[in-house]
Amino acid sequence: MLASGDAGGSAGDHVGETSRKEPNTPGINDFVLGELLGEGSFGAVYLGTQRATMHQFAVKVFTIAHISRLHHGIASVMTEKKALVALEAHPSIVNLHFAFKDNDHLYLVLDYASGGVLFDQIRRLGACHINCARWLTAELVNALEFIHSKRIIHRDLKPENILLDDVGHIKLVDFGSARLLDSKEPFDPFVGTAEYLAPEVLRDEEASEASDLWALGCIVFQMLSGAPPFQVVGNPYLTMEMIKTLDYAKPKALDSMALPYTSECTRPALLHAALTQSFGVAWHSRSPRGCLCCRCYTPTHISGSALAARAETMTRCARTRSSQRPLRRSISAR
Repeated sequence: MLASGDAGGSAGDHVGETSRKEPNTPGINDFVLGELLGEGSFGAVYLGTQRATMHQFAVKVFTIAHISRLHHGIASVMTEKKALVALEAHPSIVNLHFAFKDNDHLYLVLDYASGGVLFDQIRRLGACHINCARWLTAELVNALEFIHSKRIIHRDLKPENILLDDVGHIKLVDFGSARLLDSKEPFDPFVGTAEYLAPEVLRDEEASEASDLWALGCIVFQMLSGAPPFQVVGNPYLTMEMIKTLDYAKPKALDSMALPYTSECTRPALLHAALTQSFGVAWHSRSPRGCLCCRCYTPTHISGSALAARAETMTRCARTRSSQRPLRRSISAR
């Protein structure tokens, strides 16, 4: 899967150290780069069309000189490539098709998700219909169950890292901050985005699978209300202080049927119960008709085995301000 060019500096050599270029492996000259899809601190993503097939991909481009200067820059690119290789073939995770380099750049050729970014959809709509939120959450749970089964923690789960394909299925992206639990390589213990950080991370403890589930609860809240539960715009420090004290409010405009669902989902220990009641067998047979930001299609079956097995782990990092009352049946599938 990975191909090396003729040169590329120490970073390029490190990324390509496990593979040699095969005769039929494409390089950057085999793609036409077009629209800029997004950019971040490590690199930029372009819409790329493969000349031979006319298939469209998302081409992630890293400048070697730039990432070599960044703290954990090279390690982040290596981590992303390793994680994507380990997670290949899951329908809700972006697939890595090719990886190669030239003298100045590293390239990851990924699935192109034409439906855009979940964050943009929430901002455009104001909030998602509850059926849409259930639908997207179901696919996120399915993806996280698979990721955790591979001994990987995402550590930067947020709406900006959730893409939608042309029919509304999710594609998780950006595994540069991921933790590969079986790897002995050094890693940055404090990564993520302020609004979605779990309290244990703010206490300088290592992130765990439950930290991803905390972020999932925050995303569910945001899908239904239009904003994350913990946020002081422009002030990450105050945002993190809100998380430490569980200082959040339930918007009055939020659908009353969803209130217990969202309040419990922001507590990792109770996420399992919330998801079990919200995504039952009866709901699996339905399509989210009326959803504004996804189409109608047959959902992927979700196994609750891994969630149940991790219930004890999630309990250890629960933060509650009120008694753990049972969730009302009003949030169950109808």
